[in-house]
Amino acid sequence: MNDDQTEASASSPRRPIPRRIFLGAAAAASASVMLVAAAPPSRASASPLGVRPMTDSPNASPDGTTIPSAASITDNGGHVWTLSGGVIYRDGATVGNTYNVSLLLWYGGMVYHCGTGSQWYVVLGSVWRPCSDPRIPLSAPAGSMYGVNVHRDTALTPADVAAAMSALGASVLRVNTGGSAGTIGQAASIAQAVHAAGLKIMPVIDAGLRDSNQNLAYSTESGAYSASRTIGANVATAMAPYGVTMYECGNELTRDGYVILPGEVGDAGTKAIDFDNTNWPLMRGFMRGLIDGVKSVQPSALCGINFCKSDVGASDALWDGMQPDGTGGHPTVRWDLTTWHNYEVDGDIFHIGTDGSGPSFNLPIYVKARYGKPFLMTEWNSGPEQSLEHRASYIATQLEEFRIARTTVAFQSGMYFDLDGWTEWGLTSGDGTPLDPPYSAYQSYVTAHPDAVPSLAPIGATISLKCWNGLYASTRTDEGATAPVKAVATTVRASEKFTVVDAGGGAIALRALANGNYVSAWKDTTGFPLEAQVTAIGEWEKFRWVVTGTAGAGLVALVNGQLVSAQDSSGTPLMAEAARLKEKETFEWRSA
Repeated sequence: MNDDQTEASASSPRRPIPRRIFLGAAAAASASVMLVAAAPPSRASASPLGVRPMTDSPNASPDGTTIPSAASITDNGGHVWTLSGGVIYRDGATVGNTYNVSLLLWYGGMVYHCGTGSQWYVVLGSVWRPCSDPRIPLSAPAGSMYGVNVHRDTALTPADVAAAMSALGASVLRVNTGGSAGTIGQAASIAQAVHAAGLKIMPVIDAGLRDSNQNLAYSTESGAYSASRTIGANVATAMAPYGVTMYECGNELTRDGYVILPGEVGDAGTKAIDFDNTNWPLMRGFMRGLIDGVKSVQPSALCGINFCKSDVGASDALWDGMQPDGTGGHPTVRWDLTTWHNYEVDGDIFHIGTDGSGPSFNLPIYVKARYGKPFLMTEWNSGPEQSLEHRASYIATQLEEFRIARTTVAFQSGMYFDLDGWTEWGLTSGDGTPLDPPYSAYQSYVTAHPDAVPSLAPIGATISLKCWNGLYASTRTDEGATAPVKAVATTVRASEKFTVVDAGGGAIALRALANGNYVSAWKDTTGFPLEAQVTAIGEWEKFRWVVTGTAGAGLVALVNGQLVSAQDSSGTPLMAEAARLKEKETFEWRSA
């Protein structure tokens, strides 16, 4: 089975596929080398909400406690830490080989220390690893916070994907590609349309370690490296022309059945010994090759390696050049972006259980201190067993956590899985029809908390808007003071001219040249056309400009999240009442 056979083709009716097939549908070096298309692994939990219960001690010290000034620290596991003569003790016994320690810190569910030489360390088990002071905030650049996933073989056209993103307010798209020319071409076609709409793309190179018979395709680290380096170079060559600067190199490779030990799938996390020591170098070589292949084409590209759950044991081992058996001195894997996958059943990433249960710790704080890289949640969602109402609530809660963390732990992006995943996972159905309330929950949050994405609208220009019927949007001042906007004019005069005004936060407003007033969506008058009768910009007068081609655009009214549509009725009024961008929601604009 090759990767083009794994999922339904774009021309066939497409039902939602298990999330893990997204992780396993792509070829490695050719169509005969692929990652297994497996069903989702069990993420069962004793909690009725699907979140693993924490086992934190009620006696844990307040976050930020230090020695000195406290006499002791109690961690989330109930262990008591003390500092005496520069040596650290846990429950009265030494922890590793410590000396000259001047400060012990309890922060984000982890114990850190700093010595007289100003070097910081964090402990996992009894091993101290170098890090930075976790209290120092790290900020990520704005503009990529709101992202979504889509499969390369989505039934949506590339233009539909770009339009759906713009309507939602999402600014970055994660799309999968394998190693074959066919899968790369599919992803590149989507990237081209998304880039043309002024949005960002992050390809995930979804190639893996197995051949067509599901056996390991490589026997040496160097062999895996060589094959994947070619893949990385091929993907970057195809994607670079479309403004791609970020790549995810591999997809949950630490969760491949050849890499994670069979008995540890459910609780792997902070221990490297949960992974197969023999096959670890093959995965490491494959990751290194993908990164080096991308950078051979784009030296400045930012590459990420993704992990799941609380898998800092895996990320630490790769970063430090360690084997699962604890031996060191092996090649290191160094990434520019720390990327993670986390679903509701796995727990809250900011309060996640160690090794699948507890005690808990703040994972983004830990990886910030360890690696110092921006953090991207490239897959997140609730679960297919949850109701749409539950998912909507979860979306709003998670986006709020993510946004707040941008300036503390460099939380750069949260990419929802996925855009068109039907009722199981999606914000829309397979044909792009919005699924409410999840769709509205996402769109409303983004509208209320814009991420400083610059608008591609012709700010400051005076334009005309030609509608689907070949007529121009007009402010009809002869109908009275309300100046309704209708697609009725055959030529462009003053009543058909609008100045595009920057309304802040990536939004625009339209000022009618005929009377100097702003076009308003008037939320409380559903069923009535837009009207140019407001003298100042408020929420009703803000729109999101959606690029649909060289001279095409759609308008999303931010007050209700609906697209402006030229209705097929008497007078062809423009109303903000459409859920999807189609012909009647697309306007040809020209400088006037």
